Amino acid sequence: MKPPGPRRPSVPFFWNCCFGLVSVLRMVSYHISSQEYLSCSASDSGAGISIHERHAFSVTTFDPNGKLAQVEHSMLAASMGAPIVACVRNNTILLAAPQFLPSPFMVDDGTPRFAMVAPHLVVGHSGISADGRVVLEAAQRMALEHAYTFDEPIPLPLFLEELSLLFQEYTMKPLARPFGCTLIVCYIPPSSQTIDMSSSKPRLFQIDGSGAVSEFGTTAVLHGNLGKDLKLKSELRDMSIENNISARSGRLSLSQVLESAVGRMNKSPLNSIQSTNGINDAHNIENDEESNIVGMDNNNLPRFLSIVSASFDMQNGLVVERRLAKC
Repeated sequence: MKPPGPRRPSVPFFWNCCFGLVSVLRMVSYHISSQEYLSCSASDSGAGISIHERHAFSVTTFDPNGKLAQVEHSMLAASMGAPIVACVRNNTILLAAPQFLPSPFMVDDGTPRFAMVAPHLVVGHSGISADGRVVLEAAQRMALEHAYTFDEPIPLPLFLEELSLLFQEYTMKPLARPFGCTLIVCYIPPSSQTIDMSSSKPRLFQIDGSGAVSEFGTTAVLHGNLGKDLKLKSELRDMSIENNISARSGRLSLSQVLESAVGRMNKSPLNSIQSTNGINDAHNIENDEESNIVGMDNNNLPRFLSIVSASFDMQNGLVVERRLAKC
């Protein structure tokens, strides 16, 4: 008969006490959190954490006012990017955007502002440059896969729908954040699609961080306080009705118009206000967008301005130029 083996030692009394203490602490913490939630639900203001602050960290949760705070934050981040101006002239679309560089020896910051995704589509982005590059790569992949699969350029409605769904997906995706950029989509119909006169004209569209798609007219000012410049809007309208101008002259003219607008913004009295103490910190936060436009970073260090201009038509495709501004 086999002798009995050694008995397994019982769990020490110390570890039993530890397990019991952990269980009690969990119950107490759950009770405290439930009481805080009930107090925040009863009143939005007062001592403790506000219920609006609780919803501000969630992408997929609405606050009691029916807003998505993270989506609004992403659109605010996109609006702090460099503005883009566009003008439709005959069968050509002219684009321009300021580019702020930390040194006069730098030619480019490595981020393309405008890129062709299909023979009839050009996309520009404003806002966080890293997000813009990701969305631009997705747009190019989308157009390439459609052309390879169906042996035709991707249609405009499908392209806008797929891009808007990509933006909207990240407003509902857990453990992610919305894109902090806004796109401007330039469309010129191919020469074969001239039966419908309403669709034979160049068109401009905007896709914001929430996935909403809106169409511009013959002129567009994307982001920045330059949209409040009435003289800039008037000059863009004048350029849209000019006929006897080549694409190269149009790029130069639009660059000069944008440079003048940035110069006027730089001389605005509102931009000359500087904070010397902590009292005006809130005012500086509100004017961050203006400081980015006029070529000053958050540390009040000057940055050198260059203008990136582009022209897009079916004959020459997309042509991009850079020139150093004088302001």
